[in-house]
Amino acid sequence: MVRLGLLASLLFPAWADTPYQQPEQIHIGLGGKPGEMTVHWSTIQESYLRNQTAYDPGDSFVMYGLSKDALTRTSNGTSFLFQDYGDEHRNFTMHIATMTDLLPNKIYYYVVGGQRTGWSSALSFKSAPISEEDVQSRLPMSYAVYGDQGDYNGQTLPSLQIAARKGELDMVLHVGDMAYDFDSDNGRNGDAWMRDIQPLSAAVPYMVSSGNHEAGNNFNHYTQRFRNMPSNSGTITFPEFGKVPNNWWYSWDSGLVHFVALSTEVYTNADYYSMVVEQYAWLETDLAAVNRTKTPWVVAHGHRPLYCSCDGDCDTIATLNRMGFKQPDGSFKYGLEELFYRHGVNMYMAGRHQAMETTLSGVHGMVRDLQNRVGTTQRKLDDWVKSWSDSSGTTVDDSPGVVKCLCQLREHQDELARYNQANEALSSKVDSVAEAVGVIATRVQNMQTLLDKMAAARPKAPPPAFPAPDIPASESAGANVINLSPPAQQDTVTVWMDGRDLVSMLQLSPDCHEHNYERMFDVFPKWNPMMPWLSGITTESTIDPPATTYIVTGSAGNVEDHEAFTRPAPRRSAKRLNTYGWSKMTVYNASHIYWQQFQTDSGQPPSTWGQVMDATWLVQNHHGPFSQHPRRKEVENSGVAGLRPVDTISVDLSFWPVGPPVGRRLQMQCKHAGHNQAPVCSDQDLSKQMVSKGRWQYTKSIDSGNPVDFV
Repeated sequence: MVRLGLLASLLFPAWADTPYQQPEQIHIGLGGKPGEMTVHWSTIQESYLRNQTAYDPGDSFVMYGLSKDALTRTSNGTSFLFQDYGDEHRNFTMHIATMTDLLPNKIYYYVVGGQRTGWSSALSFKSAPISEEDVQSRLPMSYAVYGDQGDYNGQTLPSLQIAARKGELDMVLHVGDMAYDFDSDNGRNGDAWMRDIQPLSAAVPYMVSSGNHEAGNNFNHYTQRFRNMPSNSGTITFPEFGKVPNNWWYSWDSGLVHFVALSTEVYTNADYYSMVVEQYAWLETDLAAVNRTKTPWVVAHGHRPLYCSCDGDCDTIATLNRMGFKQPDGSFKYGLEELFYRHGVNMYMAGRHQAMETTLSGVHGMVRDLQNRVGTTQRKLDDWVKSWSDSSGTTVDDSPGVVKCLCQLREHQDELARYNQANEALSSKVDSVAEAVGVIATRVQNMQTLLDKMAAARPKAPPPAFPAPDIPASESAGANVINLSPPAQQDTVTVWMDGRDLVSMLQLSPDCHEHNYERMFDVFPKWNPMMPWLSGITTESTIDPPATTYIVTGSAGNVEDHEAFTRPAPRRSAKRLNTYGWSKMTVYNASHIYWQQFQTDSGQPPSTWGQVMDATWLVQNHHGPFSQHPRRKEVENSGVAGLRPVDTISVDLSFWPVGPPVGRRLQMQCKHAGHNQAPVCSDQDLSKQMVSKGRWQYTKSIDSGNPVDFV
């Protein structure tokens, strides 16, 4: 019967008067049970879209076996009509099927489709290990990790496809921001990116978490396009797609690792605040249930970092995800960091920053999009101001909306600056862009003026129902360790701000996103209320670290280019890079992980393509809650925080100029500078250029006891 199906597809090919196209956008994911692999694909029925034929879901079969010439097993999956909410309201069919009872560590071949829709070409993958013996025979296992990859300028994709073809990868972890964006051009941009990643995503499980670029229409594209994730967190329901398995947060085991995918986006939108509580409760239960004998390593990933050092985002949005929501008494609830510490999460990996698209059509499109988003933010601010004014400053119920509006406002302003740069570069060609940017500038300035008035007029004392928490003088001068006890459960989430907080938000200039790479050491929770981005204590360890290791790997390549490091490296930062690339995590055994960062930047000399730019061993012999780690006391006694001492350590500073001379690498000796200060270097002109381009980073520490003179 199976062979007849294949024969029929050859005798009656999909292009012969069929209303369907071939299966496309094929990607696999680990199944919900051992010995399972799911596969997800799409069929776009153009004749239906053109109102030429009636809709029919078509076929949802997957045939698979241990030889491409003997696909002896068949599974009939399900399908659903996907709806894009762009101007054209395009819709097409998505299919999901599950391959079951797979033998461990075997190469399987498969095709998807059916006699009416046509069949895909033969694809293959290696099945996952099941027993502990299977895992040991499979080791080492390697995982590609990256975020922020677009269809345009996705510079990491060729290298990733090569690694998959060579069998060097066991899984991919994409930590948010995909396609840029899924819903652009009525979903066609998402279709194009899904086709582009198919050589990779159809060969190794492609596991995901959502980012801000997937947020449109309640993450409609993300939720639907990756319905095959192994959801173990219940369901979610939204008007755009109804009730579906929850792939916003979920977990799975792979080899010696328990992976957790999280939604950091629920912290940034008041519409999702109830989901913060749900995710937090689920995460606590999930982490408590991990068998550290079976899966000693626990690795979490989400889109937004909990720690970073590039810009104001590291004060605001990172703090929100790390600490949770500030309460009237000054405490915090629902932060991820305290759960990571309490349950001994070994690593947290994030993506994320934005720059400009320098093509004519790209500038036009982004300016139009920015106009719409500025207008939306303006309306939300107007609504809040009206509510605030009517109540004579006695209502803070809408303060979550203000947090979001402030964040969006700064994002718009940052984008505006980049579009102005693009406009200058293309001024001879895009007069209409100049006019559009001018309009946006006026609207953003109006919002800034409005917010300034709001901040100045804000009553100094908050409403009686929310007493103001004064920071004690002993704490305001430094940092205090946060309370790691579990918070009491509550039904609603309230974000509270007083006038001081509002002014601080304005001064910090958050842009809500990190298109760069930053590997950090272990970071023990310690809140710095005056400079939140310098929170945390580190032992600067990669051997038996007594706290979670944090990594930002958001430089896979997209239309927004690189993100500048505008701040000096803190003590917790081990390596910062500003080139396109992807990370590889190789698990050797229960105690050793090897971490690498590969550079795939076409703007760098061709000889450096594929070069390992960062590599380190992460060794942990004491898995479990960090409160029980043998080095726990060492953190308090000798842990360090803040920036590296000013002028006590010299470093090599590497910079690739954007303009001529092309391909020339410039190195020089520089001394560490204080916060918001330019580095002190031998060549001041080059130093200014490096800072302005954002292509500088600390790369090598010199013995502080023997400082090196400038050269």
